[in-house]
Amino acid sequence: MRVKAAHPPAGRGARALAVRAVRGAHSGRFAVVMATGIVSAVLRQHGRLVSSAVLPAIAAGCFAVLAAVSAWRAAAFPAELCGDLRSPGRAFTSFAFVAACDVLGDRLASDGQHDDAAAPV
Repeated sequence: MRVKAAHPPAGRGARALAVRAVRGAHSGRFAVVMATGIVSAVLRQHGRLVSSAVLPAIAAGCFAVLAAVSAWRAAAFPAELCGDLRSPGRAFTSFAFVAACDVLGDRLASDGQHDDAAAPV
């Protein structure tokens, strides 16, 4: 059974831009959450507590936005999502989501925020 993809609306309005952005989004973008969490952990180890404390909030915000965009994309463009998962060049980037959950959760847990750390999982 083939799933027919919805076509983004033509035009240059904000809605059309948002739909095109969501359609082109893929799970590799979660790498920003992963990288931010890793940098935060390193800063914490080197005693840069203020900088280290800000980065998990940025990572959590990015995670929330990317999770919403991913859910929207899965609902609106399932054919593109299936195509990504079948493509050797793009399927591997799906692991960025898993790594982002792990790194963000670990970083929050290291601050004693165990309830918040369980949220991404």
